[in-house]
Amino acid sequence: MAAPCPATAFRWGRSVSGSGWGERGDRPFFRHPGDKPMGAKNTRVAIMERGEFGPTRPEQYLAFRRATGPEALAMIAGQAGTGKSYTMAAIRQAYEAEGARVIGLSFTNKVIQDMKRDGFGEVRTVTGAMQDVFRQRARWDHRTVLMVDEASMLSTRDMLGLLMAANHAGAKLVLVGDDRQLASAYLHGGLFGALREHHGDVVSELSEIHRIRDHAPDAGGQRRAFNAMHEGRFREALDIFDRQGFIQWSDTQDEARAALAKQYAANLTAQPQARRFAFTHTNADAKAVNQALREVHRARGMLGPDHALPVQGGSTVFAVGDRIQLTGSAYRKADRQAGLANGVVGTIRLIEGMNLTIALDARKEEPPRLLSFTVGENQQAGEFNAFQHGYAGTVYKGQGATVDISYRLHGGSEGAATSYVGASRHADTMHLFASRETVRGAGPWKGMQGGLDGLTEAQRQQAEKAFARWAPAHPEIAERRGLTGYVTFVQGQWTKDKARDNDLNQLARQMGRPDECRAAIQFQPVEPPPATSAPPAAPSAPSEPPSRYSPAFRRVVDAFDLMHRRTVRQAAADMRAAADEDKESGGRWDRLRAFWRNRMEHAPDSPAPPRPDIGTQPGVDDNARQTGYNAKPSHDPKPRPGGIDP
Repeated sequence: MAAPCPATAFRWGRSVSGSGWGERGDRPFFRHPGDKPMGAKNTRVAIMERGEFGPTRPEQYLAFRRATGPEALAMIAGQAGTGKSYTMAAIRQAYEAEGARVIGLSFTNKVIQDMKRDGFGEVRTVTGAMQDVFRQRARWDHRTVLMVDEASMLSTRDMLGLLMAANHAGAKLVLVGDDRQLASAYLHGGLFGALREHHGDVVSELSEIHRIRDHAPDAGGQRRAFNAMHEGRFREALDIFDRQGFIQWSDTQDEARAALAKQYAANLTAQPQARRFAFTHTNADAKAVNQALREVHRARGMLGPDHALPVQGGSTVFAVGDRIQLTGSAYRKADRQAGLANGVVGTIRLIEGMNLTIALDARKEEPPRLLSFTVGENQQAGEFNAFQHGYAGTVYKGQGATVDISYRLHGGSEGAATSYVGASRHADTMHLFASRETVRGAGPWKGMQGGLDGLTEAQRQQAEKAFARWAPAHPEIAERRGLTGYVTFVQGQWTKDKARDNDLNQLARQMGRPDECRAAIQFQPVEPPPATSAPPAAPSAPSEPPSRYSPAFRRVVDAFDLMHRRTVRQAAADMRAAADEDKESGGRWDRLRAFWRNRMEHAPDSPAPPRPDIGTQPGVDDNARQTGYNAKPSHDPKPRPGGIDP
């Protein structure tokens, strides 16, 4: 069982008996005495009586009621498609009706754009908001309500900074997300799950699926499949999708991509107005699928003449009618707020030289927003070139999106979070494409074709072991047929039903791989170092510049920096690499481990211990080397262990 997360180290609490006073001594935790209670009963009733919130379900109302209560921290843990945005709208309106300042926050600019479209008047990325607060460009107080969408995507560092800043200002904090979906792809996350695990009294759960429409094929079954994937029961979900014919098998990955393009073309003809998108795990697959689907549109005469544009990935042809997806955000804040944000999807309406006009995707009841920009590298001058074809993209960029028809290309290296998000973006149907070469891999030799010659080396060894166990009971047949005849006979008995059942089992295992890099159980009990004062400096020594972080804050960071910024998976990989490179005792890993143990035991306000001499050590990847809180994140393009390529 996971131990209390370090959030308890700085005594994040809730108001006591609705008094508005928390656990910070004599300071008001959320609001000052005498303030009008936010989210009062009459306000709740007024909000719920509005026509737009008529179909609110009981669990949504319970989440709304708890989030508008006196607690300083509220969490809504909602599965994919359970109406989290719908519930957030009601919470926002309730606080705005009480005169509170409501700020919408999230990790990505795309989600920020969605929140602004949902009615949030003030929105910011968490990174930008924290910079404004630390540099005193913005001020939060006890009348501020911070609502964070997709909070599970926050890194541990961002979550910690946000908790501390809200706690210091006395602001209300509402975290909304799903710890089973994708976490931070840039820094290690998982603190949302730890908070949910250890602060259940402030958590509201949403599990009733609303994304699947009632007229969708086997709507009830698909909703059960969403719940099953959330709980890690991928085989149960695959059985539901398989009965509806949503899973298509191919022998190779190239054939799987071709099958996806064929299904896309058929749906485009039958349902031209439906919103559709193809989700992949890697950028390489996304590029290949984009090319195939663009050819489908070209063959139907839906695209204009090609124009070569200098985008970030190199010169690429685009045409009027092309779907594009932004892969970066604009330099200027005004351009980002206008819609030039990473992950946004739209359609090209006009190309004039290097000037591009696109129509950003909007809800069906809303007209699309037109946006024009100049293609180029000079972002400070307003130019922009971070975009690609937008018929397909990675699952990471699709988190939080909803389409009518989704297409999911299984890559074989996904984890449970990627698989869950990728298979839960649709409102009507989802088509899953998998190749046997990817799924079977080192699967059972019995389900292969081609006899002994068609087996891989690993499968051949499996067959030899099986033959050795079988031969003593059937010596005459074994002598007459040998290993070759035995393999051919057994494969002949492998029926299509057995093969399909085995393929589904293998697919479920691959889709359900645990995401070790951000599991809440990794948050181990770590007590903050004792607050010991540093020795007085000599009279002649120059005084150090004051830190913008309090000693208590830095003690908290030092206490769980080792446990949280490094994952179990990375630590194991480092240990294996160190064992291979340095067999002697007292090697690189031992020296680094001793250094960090000394760091953890060292009081943060006293002089830092000398760093280990790494000049005589084997090369260490900067991504695997721990640094302090003020260190900048690494921009190494190499994928981190257990992560994805967003």
